[in-house]
Amino acid sequence: MNSDQEILTKALEHAVPAFAASKVGSTLLTQPAPTSALVDPVSEAIGKCAAYRAVSGHVLFSADAGVVIHAPRLALELLYKAERGIPAAVEWLLKLLRTRHTKGTFKAAIWGLSVEQEITLCNSFELVPFASLTASSIRDKILARARSLYDHPAWISTNLFDKPRAALIREVSKFPYIRTDDASFAEIDRLAQEARGICTLMETTLVGRPLAFGFWFEYDEPDLDIAAWEGTITWLLPEIVPHVPCYVPVKAQVLRQDLKRYMALSHEIRSELLRSMSRFTLSQCRRDQGDRALDLALAFEIAVSGDGGSNAPPSWKVSVRAAQLIGGKLEKRQANRNVIGTLYQIRNAATHGSRSNSLKQSQKEALETSVGIYRDLVRSILRLGKVPNWNALELEPVFKR
Repeated sequence: MNSDQEILTKALEHAVPAFAASKVGSTLLTQPAPTSALVDPVSEAIGKCAAYRAVSGHVLFSADAGVVIHAPRLALELLYKAERGIPAAVEWLLKLLRTRHTKGTFKAAIWGLSVEQEITLCNSFELVPFASLTASSIRDKILARARSLYDHPAWISTNLFDKPRAALIREVSKFPYIRTDDASFAEIDRLAQEARGICTLMETTLVGRPLAFGFWFEYDEPDLDIAAWEGTITWLLPEIVPHVPCYVPVKAQVLRQDLKRYMALSHEIRSELLRSMSRFTLSQCRRDQGDRALDLALAFEIAVSGDGGSNAPPSWKVSVRAAQLIGGKLEKRQANRNVIGTLYQIRNAATHGSRSNSLKQSQKEALETSVGIYRDLVRSILRLGKVPNWNALELEPVFKR
């Protein structure tokens, strides 16, 4: 019985010269596509290969999509590659068909941050300058579409953005390549959610405003990405499209410390904190001040929710718990409590239909100040590393200063 290599080589030794002859006299733009008379014998040869029969009908991950392994689809790709050398083309196809797991890198461009050098994070991610990324189809598409905009914002929409200055990357040593299930997509989703969590944390503790974030996946061996030309960036944006006005330099030590504390939280606490921070990010995407107050108050409520004192009014519970958890001298805690109380006045007014343009100057200032208080609250939760005893917290500060 002939080997897979012999079967493919024999078919290509007939098809490649015939394909070359069909293009004689044609220019680059007028060259004909391979006819079925050329492709079908190659497809039949692929169908006879043991390596193909083992995975026929299975799905390989390419360009963020599932490509069904089908002989006619592979035959056309094989024929084009064989024009540059039959042995190399045969080796490529057999290697592709026999690969089950392979190495690759998850990459995410971030607009709104700037980083000067590589920062290794505690969960195998790295934050690097976008300019340090190796050339690839997606990176090159981003750079080709980027432009300097009026007033120099970092990002306005998925079609209007400047060059990103930071990227989040993570190497994957055993990525599922050919599968009969959704393991490849599940792995991409897991990586995307972890990266989204890091970006949300940075939005809260480092920047104080939304970032724009889009990701893709690259194989270490580009030839395995057979649909690479179809690839594009996948956007992970808040429900309300943000406006990213500028780039904020990353403080490596602060980021590492915040992320280390965040990852040390229990899964339940981390999930609740992420839900709270996501609501904070959404509040900062809002244009209307009343809507901003609604989302910001909800971010506070999620962060300090608990059973203790559950019958107390939300405004009292949130303002006292937040002030006590942040701590500081009595004057500071009283000031923080009063600001959050004003935030709830704005929230309640917005709930009952009050127009945000009727806010007093003191209320507008309180709304802005509450943003900083929320960020201090998140840092305090990270520093504490657990859910406090809310009944005790309402009477005594956790941190003595």
